[in-house]
Amino acid sequence: MNMFRLITAYTVVTLIVLSITSVSASPLGSTRPLPVRDRYGLLFDNDMEVKLQNVSGPIDAQLTPIVRKRIRQYLRNKKNTETILARRDLYFPIFDHILTQENLPEELKYLAIVESGLNPKARSGAGAVGLWQLMRGTGKMLGLSINHTIDHRRDPYRSTEAAIEYLKQLYNTFGDWTLAIAAYNSGPGRVRRAIRKSGSRNFWKLKRYLPKETRDYVPAFIAASYVINYYAQHDLEPITFDDELRITSTIKIYDKVVFKELSDLTDVPQTTIHTLNPGYLRNYIPKSSKGNYLVLPAMGMNKFLEVLWGGTTAPKMDFIKFKSIEEFKSIRKLNSIVPLPRTRPIDMTIGLPPLTGFDITGILPRFRSRKRHIKYYKLKRRETLSDLANNKKVSLDDLLEWNNFSTKNPPKPGMLIKVLEN
Repeated sequence: MNMFRLITAYTVVTLIVLSITSVSASPLGSTRPLPVRDRYGLLFDNDMEVKLQNVSGPIDAQLTPIVRKRIRQYLRNKKNTETILARRDLYFPIFDHILTQENLPEELKYLAIVESGLNPKARSGAGAVGLWQLMRGTGKMLGLSINHTIDHRRDPYRSTEAAIEYLKQLYNTFGDWTLAIAAYNSGPGRVRRAIRKSGSRNFWKLKRYLPKETRDYVPAFIAASYVINYYAQHDLEPITFDDELRITSTIKIYDKVVFKELSDLTDVPQTTIHTLNPGYLRNYIPKSSKGNYLVLPAMGMNKFLEVLWGGTTAPKMDFIKFKSIEEFKSIRKLNSIVPLPRTRPIDMTIGLPPLTGFDITGILPRFRSRKRHIKYYKLKRRETLSDLANNKKVSLDDLLEWNNFSTKNPPKPGMLIKVLEN
């Protein structure tokens, strides 16, 4: 019996000593447990919350169980996440430029990771398309062209401009970026109802009144923000794309350009042209009075510009727009043109006032459009201008211009619509 008591007393003393040692070994004598990593290398401690606050910008980032779950998903799907990390080089410069122009938080770019995994050709089961997963109606409301030749929702430039404009509208509605992001997913109506039912404008308090997809959507955004900034701490390495996809230049053109002819001229494979210009659904860029973007590898763009410059070596430009051929030729007289970084898809002025467009008609005869004849069609009942554009294989933008219509002033049934046909 005495021996039993002695063993019991010894055990109690040992446990007390171990407890005291554990406390004294912790930082500053704190009783907070030391950081613990799970099998994906994820730290579950206060340091994690600090990191989230550092990368989420104006979003109310909280380390909830669903946020942890979303982070784990990115870490488990290593190959997919490393592909997303690689695509940053292709699309983040575009996002950063447009967000800076609009004076909006740069963290909004992480939304495209949640929406599409940075895949401009992504399509949801509901019909949302592109980097920002815009629905057809939303895209047209925001001024995007969507027809049989062009889908601006797949165009990295056009779709980003539209998505950022939509986010601005949502922020102006709710005055809170967390709610704006929730509304981007569910629509502003559902967020308004959730505000009324909860009596709160705090996402974490009203989220129970939102659809499940939206309740998970903001945590997914927070998780993407974390992973894109701290991936190296979890042994993730971005895959590397070829330089022809990463180092590109962009020009705005107004005439029709056929991809095969462009490939012959620049030695850029047609597959690469398609990859860099996913918004064009056929093997050509259609003519447009408003202009269309053409993206090429930097070396291919230099060859393209050499033709425009009459065979002389062109300056290395990222994004060029000219008002006229005369203005274009006058730039050749400048001697102080400085190359800029290749991944910066911006509207360059190269020391001149802002330029607004250059039509290559007359310089490259092969790109000239054929002469067109004017015909008139009566708009049928329940037929939209978009329907007519699809039937006549012309762009909606051209129909609007030819008839002096606008999206705010559409034609009515029975009106005669002018169409220029080849």
